[in-house]
Amino acid sequence: MITTIRFLWEYYDFPVWAYDENGHYVPVEEVEEFKTHPDLYDRFASLQRRYDDLFINSPTEFGYAGFRSEEARQAFEKDADEAMQEFIRTAGGRYKIQNDMDPL
Repeated sequence: MITTIRFLWEYYDFPVWAYDENGHYVPVEEVEEFKTHPDLYDRFASLQRRYDDLFINSPTEFGYAGFRSEEARQAFEKDADEAMQEFIRTAGGRYKIQNDMDPL
């Protein structure tokens, strides 16, 4: 049973992590809110693509490139916060929420 939801940015990983009562990772596909609200899953998937675009990943280089502007950073953080708040509302207190999304 899923007891904890963690929000965390990692390159090429979905930003919502689920854990059971023993602290073991549970595949995000098992999170009920994403099964019943696929649009919510899609919002996080879109945010992850935007996050991944902040990095240079080539055969000779990997690194953080960052946002093109301060406005782009603010828009991303606003969209991420809104998606997280929607998930929390949808879950209705069912999980312990751990927010490890560091400001970018």
